[in-house]
Amino acid sequence: MIQAHRSILKHYQSALKNFRQWKHYYSPEARERAKTVAAYYNQSQIERVAEEKSVRITPWMILYSGESHGNRDKYLLQSAKYLHRELPVRVAHRIKSLHGLPFIIGCNPTMLRVLDLYTQSFKALHSFPKIETKDQVNEYASLLERLLDDHTEVVNDMAIAFRECHKHLSEEMLEAHMARQFLDRMLTSRLAIRLLAMHHILLHKEEKDHIGMIHTKFYPAKAIEKWITFVTKMCEHEYGRAPKVRVCGHIHAHFPYIPMPLDYILCELLKNAMRFSVEHHASSISSTIPDIIITIVNNPVDFIIKVSDRGGGIPHTLVDKVVEYNFTTADEDTSKKTMDNPFFDMMSMANQGPDGKSQMHGHGFGLPMSKCYAEYMGGSLVIQSMQGYGTDAYIRLKRIDSQPESFRF
Repeated sequence: MIQAHRSILKHYQSALKNFRQWKHYYSPEARERAKTVAAYYNQSQIERVAEEKSVRITPWMILYSGESHGNRDKYLLQSAKYLHRELPVRVAHRIKSLHGLPFIIGCNPTMLRVLDLYTQSFKALHSFPKIETKDQVNEYASLLERLLDDHTEVVNDMAIAFRECHKHLSEEMLEAHMARQFLDRMLTSRLAIRLLAMHHILLHKEEKDHIGMIHTKFYPAKAIEKWITFVTKMCEHEYGRAPKVRVCGHIHAHFPYIPMPLDYILCELLKNAMRFSVEHHASSISSTIPDIIITIVNNPVDFIIKVSDRGGGIPHTLVDKVVEYNFTTADEDTSKKTMDNPFFDMMSMANQGPDGKSQMHGHGFGLPMSKCYAEYMGGSLVIQSMQGYGTDAYIRLKRIDSQPESFRF
Protein backbone atom coordinates (compact mmCIF):
# COMPACT_ATOMS: atom_id res chain seq x y z
CA MET A 1 0.00 0.00 0.00
CA ILE A 2 2.81 2.44 0.93
CA GLN A 3 4.70 1.54 -2.26
CA ALA A 4 1.58 2.19 -4.31
CA HIS A 5 1.12 5.59 -2.66
CA ARG A 6 4.76 6.48 -3.37
CA SER A 7 4.30 5.52 -7.01
CA ILE A 8 1.20 7.65 -7.32
CA LEU A 9 2.92 10.52 -5.48
CA LYS A 10 5.82 10.35 -7.94
CA HIS A 11 3.33 10.45 -10.79
CA TYR A 12 1.57 13.54 -9.44
CA GLN A 13 4.83 15.30 -8.57
CA SER A 14 5.92 14.83 -12.18
CA ALA A 15 2.52 16.03 -13.38
CA LEU A 16 2.76 19.08 -11.15
CA LYS A 17 6.20 19.92 -12.56
CA ASN A 18 4.77 19.95 -16.07
CA PHE A 19 1.68 21.65 -14.75
CA ARG A 20 3.70 24.62 -13.49
CA GLN A 21 5.25 25.06 -16.94
CA TRP A 22 1.83 25.28 -18.54
CA LYS A 23 -0.20 26.68 -15.63
CA HIS A 24 -1.21 29.78 -17.55
CA TYR A 25 -3.39 27.49 -19.70
CA TYR A 26 -5.33 26.16 -16.68
CA SER A 27 -7.96 27.70 -14.43
CA PRO A 28 -7.19 28.44 -10.74
CA GLU A 29 -9.66 25.69 -9.80
CA ALA A 30 -7.80 23.10 -11.88
CA ARG A 31 -4.44 24.12 -10.40
CA GLU A 32 -5.81 23.93 -6.87
CA ARG A 33 -7.27 20.47 -7.48
CA ALA A 34 -3.95 19.16 -8.81
CA LYS A 35 -2.16 20.41 -5.71
CA THR A 36 -4.77 18.82 -3.45
CA VAL A 37 -4.51 15.44 -5.17
CA ALA A 38 -0.73 15.48 -4.79
CA ALA A 39 -1.04 16.48 -1.13
CA TYR A 40 -3.38 13.51 -0.65
CA TYR A 41 -0.35 11.21 -0.58
CA ASN A 42 2.27 13.48 0.98
CA GLN A 43 1.41 13.94 4.66
CA SER A 44 4.08 12.20 6.71
CA GLN A 45 3.50 14.43 9.76
CA ILE A 46 -0.17 13.52 9.82
CA GLU A 47 0.68 9.84 9.44
CA ARG A 48 2.95 9.99 12.50
CA VAL A 49 0.27 11.64 14.64
CA ALA A 50 -2.35 9.20 13.36
CA GLU A 51 -0.36 6.35 14.93
CA GLU A 52 -1.14 7.76 18.39
CA LYS A 53 -4.21 6.52 20.27
CA SER A 54 -7.00 8.85 21.32
CA VAL A 55 -7.95 9.21 24.98
CA ARG A 56 -11.72 8.86 25.21
CA ILE A 57 -13.70 10.18 28.17
CA THR A 58 -17.20 9.62 29.52
CA PRO A 59 -19.97 12.19 30.08
CA TRP A 60 -19.96 11.11 33.74
CA MET A 61 -16.33 12.23 34.05
CA ILE A 62 -17.19 15.63 32.56
CA LEU A 63 -20.32 16.01 34.67
CA TYR A 64 -18.74 15.32 38.05
CA SER A 65 -15.37 16.93 37.38
CA GLY A 66 -17.24 20.07 36.37
CA GLU A 67 -19.48 20.02 39.43
CA SER A 68 -16.62 19.47 41.86
CA HIS A 69 -14.12 21.91 40.36
CA GLY A 70 -14.02 25.18 42.30
CA ASN A 71 -11.41 27.05 40.24
CA ARG A 72 -13.00 27.85 36.89
CA ASP A 73 -9.84 29.21 35.24
CA LYS A 74 -7.89 26.11 36.25
CA TYR A 75 -10.66 23.88 34.89
CA LEU A 76 -10.67 25.76 31.56
CA LEU A 77 -6.88 25.41 31.35
CA GLN A 78 -7.09 21.66 31.96
CA SER A 79 -9.82 21.34 29.33
CA ALA A 80 -7.78 23.32 26.78
CA LYS A 81 -4.65 21.26 27.44
CA TYR A 82 -6.58 18.01 26.97
CA LEU A 83 -8.01 19.18 23.65
CA HIS A 84 -4.64 20.55 22.55
CA ARG A 85 -3.21 17.02 22.85
CA GLU A 86 -6.30 15.14 21.76
CA LEU A 87 -7.84 16.93 18.78
CA PRO A 88 -4.84 16.70 16.41
CA VAL A 89 -4.79 12.93 17.01
CA ARG A 90 -8.48 12.54 16.27
CA VAL A 91 -8.36 14.73 13.18
CA ALA A 92 -5.32 12.77 11.96
CA HIS A 93 -7.32 9.55 12.40
CA ARG A 94 -10.05 11.01 10.15
CA ILE A 95 -7.50 11.98 7.49
CA LYS A 96 -6.02 8.49 7.61
CA SER A 97 -9.52 7.08 7.18
CA LEU A 98 -10.08 9.32 4.16
CA HIS A 99 -6.79 8.10 2.71
CA GLY A 100 -8.09 4.54 3.02
CA LEU A 101 -11.03 5.18 0.71
CA PRO A 102 -11.01 3.64 -2.77
CA PHE A 103 -9.30 6.00 -5.20
CA ILE A 104 -12.53 6.72 -7.11
CA ILE A 105 -14.10 8.13 -3.92
CA GLY A 106 -10.99 9.64 -2.36
CA CYS A 107 -10.29 11.76 -5.45
CA ASN A 108 -13.85 12.84 -6.01
CA PRO A 109 -13.70 16.68 -6.12
CA THR A 110 -16.22 17.03 -3.28
CA MET A 111 -14.41 14.49 -1.10
CA LEU A 112 -11.10 16.18 -1.87
CA ARG A 113 -12.61 19.35 -0.46
CA VAL A 114 -13.42 17.47 2.75
CA LEU A 115 -9.89 16.07 2.90
CA ASP A 116 -8.36 19.48 2.37
CA LEU A 117 -10.54 20.95 5.11
CA TYR A 118 -9.43 18.28 7.59
CA THR A 119 -5.81 18.79 6.55
CA GLN A 120 -6.00 22.53 7.14
CA SER A 121 -7.71 21.94 10.49
CA PHE A 122 -4.97 19.53 11.52
CA LYS A 123 -2.30 22.09 10.68
CA ALA A 124 -4.09 24.79 12.70
CA LEU A 125 -4.57 22.54 15.73
CA HIS A 126 -1.15 20.89 15.62
CA SER A 127 0.75 24.15 15.21
CA PHE A 128 -1.04 25.94 18.06
CA PRO A 129 1.55 26.74 20.77
CA LYS A 130 1.60 25.09 24.15
CA ILE A 131 -1.24 26.42 26.30
CA GLU A 132 -0.18 27.90 29.63
CA THR A 133 -2.00 31.22 30.09
CA LYS A 134 -5.58 32.45 30.26
CA ASP A 135 -5.11 34.43 27.04
CA GLN A 136 -3.97 31.28 25.23
CA VAL A 137 -7.02 29.43 26.56
CA ASN A 138 -9.26 32.14 25.09
CA GLU A 139 -7.37 32.14 21.78
CA TYR A 140 -7.71 28.37 21.55
CA ALA A 141 -11.48 28.61 22.15
CA SER A 142 -11.70 31.16 19.33
CA LEU A 143 -9.78 28.80 17.04
CA LEU A 144 -12.19 25.97 17.86
CA GLU A 145 -15.18 28.17 17.04
CA ARG A 146 -13.71 29.03 13.65
CA LEU A 147 -12.98 25.40 12.84
CA LEU A 148 -16.46 24.28 13.88
CA ASP A 149 -17.92 26.87 11.55
CA ASP A 150 -15.60 25.76 8.73
CA HIS A 151 -16.80 22.16 9.06
CA THR A 152 -20.55 22.76 8.97
CA GLU A 153 -20.84 21.47 5.38
CA VAL A 154 -18.77 18.31 5.80
CA VAL A 155 -21.63 15.83 6.21
CA ASN A 156 -23.45 17.35 3.26
CA ASP A 157 -20.31 17.12 1.12
CA MET A 158 -19.71 13.47 2.08
CA ALA A 159 -23.30 12.63 1.22
CA ILE A 160 -22.92 14.24 -2.20
CA ALA A 161 -19.55 12.56 -2.83
CA PHE A 162 -20.81 9.06 -2.00
CA ARG A 163 -23.91 9.58 -4.08
CA GLU A 164 -21.83 10.69 -7.06
CA CYS A 165 -19.49 7.69 -6.71
CA HIS A 166 -22.06 5.04 -5.82
CA LYS A 167 -22.49 3.79 -9.39
CA HIS A 168 -18.71 3.31 -9.72
CA LEU A 169 -18.36 1.05 -6.64
CA SER A 170 -17.84 -2.64 -7.24
CA GLU A 171 -20.32 -5.26 -6.08
CA GLU A 172 -17.72 -6.51 -3.59
CA MET A 173 -17.50 -3.07 -1.97
CA LEU A 174 -21.27 -2.74 -1.78
CA GLU A 175 -21.74 -6.23 -0.34
CA ALA A 176 -19.04 -5.58 2.27
CA HIS A 177 -20.93 -2.44 3.36
CA MET A 178 -17.72 -0.46 2.93
CA ALA A 179 -19.56 2.84 2.64
CA ARG A 180 -21.64 2.26 5.76
CA GLN A 181 -18.64 1.24 7.85
CA PHE A 182 -16.66 4.27 6.73
CA LEU A 183 -19.53 6.69 7.27
CA ASP A 184 -20.42 5.26 10.69
CA ARG A 185 -16.83 5.73 11.87
CA MET A 186 -16.50 9.13 10.24
CA LEU A 187 -19.76 10.49 11.59
CA THR A 188 -19.33 9.22 15.15
CA SER A 189 -15.75 10.45 15.34
CA ARG A 190 -16.83 13.79 13.93
CA LEU A 191 -19.66 13.95 16.47
CA ALA A 192 -17.23 13.30 19.32
CA ILE A 193 -14.80 15.96 18.09
CA ARG A 194 -17.60 18.51 17.80
CA LEU A 195 -19.01 17.67 21.23
CA LEU A 196 -15.60 18.04 22.85
CA ALA A 197 -14.95 21.34 21.09
CA MET A 198 -18.44 22.66 21.84
CA HIS A 199 -18.08 21.63 25.48
CA HIS A 200 -14.91 23.69 25.85
CA ILE A 201 -16.48 26.70 24.10
CA LEU A 202 -19.62 26.53 26.24
CA LEU A 203 -17.56 26.29 29.42
CA HIS A 204 -16.56 29.90 28.77
CA LYS A 205 -20.19 31.04 28.76
CA GLU A 206 -21.35 29.74 32.17
CA GLU A 207 -25.00 29.18 31.22
CA LYS A 208 -27.42 28.36 34.04
CA ASP A 209 -28.04 24.62 34.63
CA HIS A 210 -25.23 23.74 32.24
CA ILE A 211 -21.73 22.33 32.58
CA GLY A 212 -20.44 22.99 29.11
CA MET A 213 -22.46 20.85 26.70
CA ILE A 214 -24.25 18.98 29.53
CA HIS A 215 -27.67 20.26 30.54
CA THR A 216 -27.89 19.37 34.24
CA LYS A 217 -31.72 19.65 34.28
CA PHE A 218 -32.64 18.26 30.90
CA TYR A 219 -36.38 17.68 30.35
CA PRO A 220 -37.01 15.38 27.34
CA ALA A 221 -40.57 16.70 27.14
CA LYS A 222 -39.36 20.31 26.70
CA ALA A 223 -36.95 19.26 23.96
CA ILE A 224 -39.76 17.39 22.21
CA GLU A 225 -42.15 20.36 22.45
CA LYS A 226 -39.50 22.62 20.91
CA TRP A 227 -39.17 20.40 17.84
CA ILE A 228 -42.92 19.82 17.58
CA THR A 229 -43.39 23.58 17.24
CA PHE A 230 -40.69 23.88 14.62
CA VAL A 231 -41.56 20.83 12.48
CA THR A 232 -45.27 21.71 12.62
CA LYS A 233 -44.52 25.14 11.09
CA MET A 234 -42.32 23.55 8.45
CA CYS A 235 -45.01 20.96 7.61
CA GLU A 236 -47.72 23.62 7.37
CA HIS A 237 -45.54 25.66 5.04
CA GLU A 238 -44.86 22.63 2.81
CA TYR A 239 -48.31 20.99 2.81
CA GLY A 240 -50.70 23.60 4.15
CA ARG A 241 -51.55 21.50 7.19
CA ALA A 242 -49.94 19.31 9.83
CA PRO A 243 -51.04 16.59 12.25
CA LYS A 244 -51.32 17.34 15.94
CA VAL A 245 -48.78 15.78 18.27
CA ARG A 246 -49.62 14.52 21.77
CA VAL A 247 -46.93 13.87 24.37
CA CYS A 248 -47.59 11.45 27.22
CA GLY A 249 -45.75 9.31 29.75
CA HIS A 250 -43.12 10.65 32.14
CA ILE A 251 -43.44 14.26 30.96
CA HIS A 252 -41.94 15.70 34.16
CA ALA A 253 -38.80 13.54 34.07
CA HIS A 254 -35.51 15.45 34.11
CA PHE A 255 -31.86 14.50 34.53
CA PRO A 256 -28.40 15.57 33.25
CA TYR A 257 -27.92 14.88 29.55
CA ILE A 258 -26.26 16.08 26.32
CA PRO A 259 -29.10 17.52 24.19
CA MET A 260 -27.38 18.10 20.83
CA PRO A 261 -27.39 14.58 19.31
CA LEU A 262 -30.92 13.95 20.59
CA ASP A 263 -32.09 17.19 18.97
CA TYR A 264 -31.04 15.84 15.59
CA ILE A 265 -32.80 12.50 16.13
CA LEU A 266 -36.05 14.05 17.41
CA CYS A 267 -36.29 16.48 14.50
CA GLU A 268 -35.64 13.74 11.95
CA LEU A 269 -38.26 11.37 13.39
CA LEU A 270 -40.86 14.14 13.65
CA LYS A 271 -40.26 15.23 10.05
CA ASN A 272 -40.74 11.67 8.82
CA ALA A 273 -43.84 11.11 10.96
CA MET A 274 -45.50 14.36 9.84
CA ARG A 275 -44.57 14.00 6.20
CA PHE A 276 -45.93 10.46 5.88
CA SER A 277 -49.03 11.27 7.94
CA VAL A 278 -49.98 14.19 5.67
CA GLU A 279 -49.15 12.36 2.42
CA HIS A 280 -50.94 9.15 3.43
CA HIS A 281 -54.13 11.04 4.27
CA ALA A 282 -53.92 13.52 1.38
CA SER A 283 -56.78 11.85 -0.51
CA SER A 284 -58.89 11.22 2.59
CA ILE A 285 -62.45 12.58 2.53
CA SER A 286 -62.00 13.73 6.11
CA SER A 287 -59.69 16.69 6.64
CA THR A 288 -58.54 15.27 9.96
CA ILE A 289 -55.10 13.70 10.14
CA PRO A 290 -54.59 11.17 12.95
CA ASP A 291 -52.49 12.51 15.83
CA ILE A 292 -48.85 11.57 16.26
CA ILE A 293 -48.29 10.15 19.74
CA ILE A 294 -44.96 10.57 21.55
CA THR A 295 -44.43 8.57 24.74
CA ILE A 296 -41.62 9.27 27.24
CA VAL A 297 -40.46 6.61 29.69
CA ASN A 298 -37.73 7.21 32.26
CA ASN A 299 -35.93 4.84 34.62
CA PRO A 300 -32.60 4.91 36.53
CA VAL A 301 -30.72 3.20 33.68
CA ASP A 302 -32.05 4.79 30.49
CA PHE A 303 -34.92 6.71 28.94
CA ILE A 304 -37.09 5.77 25.97
CA ILE A 305 -38.98 7.97 23.52
CA LYS A 306 -41.52 6.36 21.20
CA VAL A 307 -42.84 8.25 18.17
CA SER A 308 -46.00 6.67 16.74
CA ASP A 309 -47.72 7.80 13.55
CA ARG A 310 -50.50 6.57 11.29
CA GLY A 311 -48.81 7.52 8.06
CA GLY A 312 -49.39 4.21 6.28
CA GLY A 313 -46.19 2.50 7.39
CA ILE A 314 -43.15 1.57 5.34
CA PRO A 315 -43.48 -0.95 2.47
CA HIS A 316 -41.97 -4.33 3.32
CA THR A 317 -39.48 -3.97 0.47
CA LEU A 318 -38.10 -0.73 1.92
CA VAL A 319 -37.99 -1.41 5.68
CA ASP A 320 -34.34 -2.44 5.65
CA LYS A 321 -33.34 0.29 3.20
CA VAL A 322 -34.54 3.30 5.19
CA VAL A 323 -31.51 3.08 7.47
CA GLU A 324 -29.06 2.81 4.58
CA TYR A 325 -26.99 5.85 3.64
CA ASN A 326 -28.00 7.65 0.44
CA PHE A 327 -31.41 5.96 0.34
CA THR A 328 -34.16 8.58 0.13
CA THR A 329 -37.76 8.87 -0.94
CA ALA A 330 -37.41 12.63 -1.48
CA ASP A 331 -37.80 14.16 -4.92
CA GLU A 332 -34.76 15.21 -6.92
CA ASP A 333 -35.69 18.89 -6.50
CA THR A 334 -36.08 18.61 -2.71
CA SER A 335 -32.88 20.54 -2.07
CA LYS A 336 -34.11 23.52 -4.09
CA LYS A 337 -37.51 23.50 -2.38
CA THR A 338 -35.82 23.32 1.00
CA MET A 339 -33.56 26.27 0.22
CA ASP A 340 -36.66 28.32 -0.68
CA ASN A 341 -38.26 27.43 2.66
CA PRO A 342 -38.35 30.41 5.09
CA PHE A 343 -37.65 27.96 7.91
CA PHE A 344 -34.48 26.74 6.17
CA ASP A 345 -32.00 28.15 8.72
CA MET A 346 -33.46 26.34 11.73
CA MET A 347 -34.23 23.21 9.71
CA SER A 348 -30.65 23.15 8.49
CA MET A 349 -29.39 23.39 12.06
CA ALA A 350 -31.53 20.46 13.11
CA ASN A 351 -30.65 18.34 10.11
CA GLN A 352 -26.95 18.79 10.62
CA GLY A 353 -27.35 17.88 14.26
CA PRO A 354 -24.69 19.09 16.66
CA ASP A 355 -23.16 21.67 14.37
CA GLY A 356 -25.83 23.32 12.48
CA LYS A 357 -26.07 24.67 8.94
CA SER A 358 -26.18 22.04 6.15
CA GLN A 359 -29.54 20.71 5.01
CA MET A 360 -29.52 16.94 4.61
CA HIS A 361 -33.07 16.32 3.49
CA GLY A 362 -33.01 14.52 0.19
CA HIS A 363 -29.56 12.92 0.54
CA GLY A 364 -30.80 9.92 2.54
CA PHE A 365 -28.68 10.55 5.64
CA GLY A 366 -31.46 11.34 8.15
CA LEU A 367 -32.38 7.97 9.64
CA PRO A 368 -28.94 6.36 9.17
CA MET A 369 -27.31 9.27 11.03
CA SER A 370 -29.98 9.12 13.74
CA LYS A 371 -29.35 5.40 14.24
CA CYS A 372 -25.59 5.96 14.19
CA TYR A 373 -25.81 8.74 16.80
CA ALA A 374 -28.14 6.76 19.07
CA GLU A 375 -25.85 3.72 19.06
CA TYR A 376 -22.79 5.89 19.66
CA MET A 377 -24.51 7.44 22.68
CA GLY A 378 -24.91 3.97 24.20
CA GLY A 379 -28.46 3.41 22.98
CA SER A 380 -30.45 2.35 19.95
CA LEU A 381 -33.00 3.44 17.36
CA VAL A 382 -35.50 0.79 16.28
CA ILE A 383 -38.07 1.27 13.51
CA GLN A 384 -41.14 -0.98 13.63
CA SER A 385 -43.57 -0.55 10.78
CA MET A 386 -47.01 -1.91 9.98
CA GLN A 387 -47.50 -1.45 6.26
CA GLY A 388 -50.91 0.06 5.57
CA TYR A 389 -51.25 1.57 9.05
CA GLY A 390 -48.27 3.37 10.56
CA THR A 391 -44.81 3.32 12.10
CA ASP A 392 -43.38 3.26 15.62
CA ALA A 393 -39.85 4.56 16.21
CA TYR A 394 -38.16 3.79 19.53
CA ILE A 395 -35.24 5.86 20.79
CA ARG A 396 -33.48 4.30 23.77
CA LEU A 397 -30.59 6.23 25.33
CA LYS A 398 -28.50 5.63 28.43
CA ARG A 399 -28.56 8.16 31.23
CA ILE A 400 -25.20 9.68 32.13
CA ASP A 401 -25.73 10.60 35.79
CA SER A 402 -25.82 7.13 37.34
CA GLN A 403 -23.41 5.16 35.13
CA PRO A 404 -19.69 5.99 35.08
CA GLU A 405 -19.28 3.88 31.92
CA SER A 406 -22.46 4.77 29.99
CA PHE A 407 -20.41 5.45 26.84
CA ARG A 408 -17.15 7.11 25.84
CA PHE A 409 -16.48 9.71 23.19
